[in-house]
Amino acid sequence: MSNNPFIEYAIDTIKKTPEDQEIVLLFRGALVAKTEIIPILDEIGDRKTILVLEDPAEGQIFKAIVRLLHKKDNVEINTFIDLENGDLDFNLENAICIMNPPYSGTKHLSFLNNIIDLGCKEIICVHPSTYLLDRKNKKDIYLSTKNKLQGKVKECKFLDGNVVFGIQAFLPYVYIHYDYLYSGDVNIEYMGDNYVSDIHDITVYGSRWSEVAPIYERIINVDSIDDNKITKSQIDDSKFHCKFPSIRGNAKDIARGVKGTFYSLLDENNGINIDLDSIRQKKDTDLLLFQFTTEKERDNFVKYSKTYFFRFCLSFYKIGGNVHRGELKCVPWLDFTQEWDDEKLFKHFNINKKTQKYIYEFLPDYYGLLKK
Repeated sequence: MSNNPFIEYAIDTIKKTPEDQEIVLLFRGALVAKTEIIPILDEIGDRKTILVLEDPAEGQIFKAIVRLLHKKDNVEINTFIDLENGDLDFNLENAICIMNPPYSGTKHLSFLNNIIDLGCKEIICVHPSTYLLDRKNKKDIYLSTKNKLQGKVKECKFLDGNVVFGIQAFLPYVYIHYDYLYSGDVNIEYMGDNYVSDIHDITVYGSRWSEVAPIYERIINVDSIDDNKITKSQIDDSKFHCKFPSIRGNAKDIARGVKGTFYSLLDENNGINIDLDSIRQKKDTDLLLFQFTTEKERDNFVKYSKTYFFRFCLSFYKIGGNVHRGELKCVPWLDFTQEWDDEKLFKHFNINKKTQKYIYEFLPDYYGLLKK
């Protein structure tokens, strides 16, 4: 049995299908042959199988390997070009498609949408989960894909892609089971958390989203940190400043289980040791610089930036390394003539004790606030 849960799920699904069911395998390359394609072919047996690969030459080599090692002549080779041009010699409506498409950019979503548009009635696809967990909805393909999947995904299972595929990703990967004949919410398994949800309400908070959502709704339209960053032309040397990094968190760290920096923005220098002349000279279009009239306001802002509340608000939109692409839109801008700590913030935003406890559990104690 494979140690890849996606392959195990695909094989288990194949076992439940009729013997005359055609199988389409769309994979990102023959490099995954040993770990993914061959185990599925072994289960398929003598059924008609269509293998769609990226490189035609690679496809022919793989076909020769299949014939030599597995004595199979029932595997037809197609290419991604055939798929994109609609030059396939089989009817997808009569097939179940098992996919591990290319991940580059949003290419995996283009393939998924293409397969659905070609009329495939049942699809099992493993790919990055960013489009499901994203709440900014700034990319049209994220929202359009979720709309297309709405009510048609039976199951959605998340897995640690760093472990299974040997990659370095900020977010888990996911395999979905799309069924055109299905109608209803999604049965979700999010890193051991099992629940049922609408596809638009799948988040990094798993089944706790309904508890967290009121905070999101409360702050989504308030004046935000992102609304108050300044440009280079607005820099006033007589005032006080704090600068956030435009990128924060390292996928290599996430792969090793070190998650502290991902939902934090300041380190030892608190973002206040700033060379303003250097900033003016750089062609920095991703500047996250904040300006204050008094030193006390700046220091209160720094303290606020280290609170659990601030960092939890950051988690609503931060799903990757970027901080400068609207990730701070859900972090409220406050009156920094006064100090803010978590106790005061939770009271100000009416966050109950149960949700407070969850926030403390969700985030690592990066700044040692719980030890004080």
